[in-house]
Amino acid sequence: MANFLLELKRRAIYRVAAACAVVAWLLLLLANNVSPVLAAESPRRVFLLQGQSSSEAAIQATAESFRQRLKKRSSEDFEIDGNFLHLGRFQGAENENLLLQLLSAKFAKAKPDVIVAIGPEAVDFMIRHRDELALRIPVVYCCTPLLTTDAVGIPPDIPGVVNTSDWAGTLALAQHLQPNAKTLVIIEGATGIDGRRDQEVLKALQPFLQKYEVKRLTGLPYNELVKQVSLLPRDSIVLLSRIFGDGDRRSRGLEIGEDLSNASNAPIYSASATYFGSGIIGGSMDSFAGQGDAVADLALDIILGRNPSTLPHKTELPAQYRVDVRQLERFGFTEASLPPGTSVEFRQLTLWEQYRVTIILVLVAFAMLLSIIALLLLEMRKRREAEEARRIAEAETDLKRKELTHLMRVTALGELSGGIAHELGQPLTSILANAQAAQALLASTNHDKEEITEILEDIVQEDRRAGEIICHLRRLLRTGERQSALLNLNGLITSTLGLLHSELMNRKIKVETHLKFDLPPISGDAVQLQQVLLNLMMNAMEAMASTMDSKRVLDMHTQTTANGCVEVSIRDRGPGMSPDELGKLFQPFFTTKNGGLGLGLSICLTIVTSHHGRLTLSNASGGGIIATVSLPVAVQMEEAS
Repeated sequence: MANFLLELKRRAIYRVAAACAVVAWLLLLLANNVSPVLAAESPRRVFLLQGQSSSEAAIQATAESFRQRLKKRSSEDFEIDGNFLHLGRFQGAENENLLLQLLSAKFAKAKPDVIVAIGPEAVDFMIRHRDELALRIPVVYCCTPLLTTDAVGIPPDIPGVVNTSDWAGTLALAQHLQPNAKTLVIIEGATGIDGRRDQEVLKALQPFLQKYEVKRLTGLPYNELVKQVSLLPRDSIVLLSRIFGDGDRRSRGLEIGEDLSNASNAPIYSASATYFGSGIIGGSMDSFAGQGDAVADLALDIILGRNPSTLPHKTELPAQYRVDVRQLERFGFTEASLPPGTSVEFRQLTLWEQYRVTIILVLVAFAMLLSIIALLLLEMRKRREAEEARRIAEAETDLKRKELTHLMRVTALGELSGGIAHELGQPLTSILANAQAAQALLASTNHDKEEITEILEDIVQEDRRAGEIICHLRRLLRTGERQSALLNLNGLITSTLGLLHSELMNRKIKVETHLKFDLPPISGDAVQLQQVLLNLMMNAMEAMASTMDSKRVLDMHTQTTANGCVEVSIRDRGPGMSPDELGKLFQPFFTTKNGGLGLGLSICLTIVTSHHGRLTLSNASGGGIIATVSLPVAVQMEEAS
């Protein structure tokens, strides 16, 4: 019943834990603003068409932010595929025809739910070839300057996110850091889109140009541009426009920001997030991660069924002051001189800042480990103390048991003292009589040599008999450790009956023995096993105190058993016992004798058990009690030990 209730309690705990886990999961969904969109039968397909190569950090940041935003806002399964057009490196009609064939094959095999054009090159390509590729596939765009969108004429049913380039704000940031600067240097590209963008930059800076000596580095070959930048004075403010092609007609990516920043003695600023992190100080700009989030929201709205024409055609993200702390340190600027709200990025985090959660978890785990070790050590100490206490208690118990066993043996021999004295008296009387007869013969004149020899042999035999009785008594009275040896059970029974001979005669008890011939030897302590036999035989004699003299029979029977043991049965002809009394006989201090201690049978059971044997008591069918001792043969005893 207790196990059943425990199982019910355990199952109830599991149900409560499962319910708590479900509630925690729902709360986590709400906390992360996850839309409750059910998973579609097939995955939603999104195709990212990216104009430059995969090495562009801006492209990577936008695409990764796009993926994370979709995962955060929707529980649907998305299959995101894409292509890098490499239009800056591979240009011409032949290259575009190959791209069209590749994309057409992809779209025919797995039609996307939405196409995302990333970068001005991809937007321009998509607008020019939309009718060939994706007449009925919704398209969104991002990471494109406003000038590009105006130039290519993006249709109203294609929503998107445009770059935010705050050149006035970028110059304001430079003025905070370099209030005494006199020279303003503007670096510009050589392509047509660069020219339009340069006009936008100059228009934004027009109100501030009269304060500076303006120097424009426009359309220079790349090596010449790097050289001119290296000659600029330290107190110059350098603004780097987004360059789509240099004077060598080559499209370059982040290497422009890196090379120019490394060559320049003056800090370089830009409103284009493309160069942020590649060596410029910073500027007033948006972020590619923000653009990725914004275009992901547009794409998800279309997937969920919104009409693209109803979505914002040109989404502009708010610009923010962003600076690279590494460049601040390089040019000796302080964070205190930055405008309020400036985002300071690329800070070298301390070990604690980088791995705070990991360090806390490691410390917690270490503390838990130390606690476990401390508990284990404490448990080991308690266990050692308990084992030591148990060992001492067992030693004391064993000592008391040995002392008590010896006392019981001495007590038994004390009760047999009269019989023992009689047994010793017989050989001593015989020795005395034979010695007197020999003296008489020697005193006579006629010496019968043969008769004197027989008298001396009788004296020797009787002396040996007395010596054996005394030696046996000494062994029974001796205390000490158990000594195991090969023993013959029949021999132990015979010698024990010899000790009890006088007592059996006095009590008028007849002994009937049925000892099996050629009994296998056993292994054990002869003194201890003889004490068991002595105790059981005396109990049998005392049980027949009220039995008629003619029916007082002590039956001894030995045999081998099927399980390879040697067995001795001792039966009396007494009145027997009730089942209740019989079941208590092995309990310490239980006795049916007047003045008995009730320890004899308990000690006998301990001795037999220590020899890997069994001791049982049962009522005989014809009256009396049968005591049975079963001991393993010597080979089994050695294996058990």
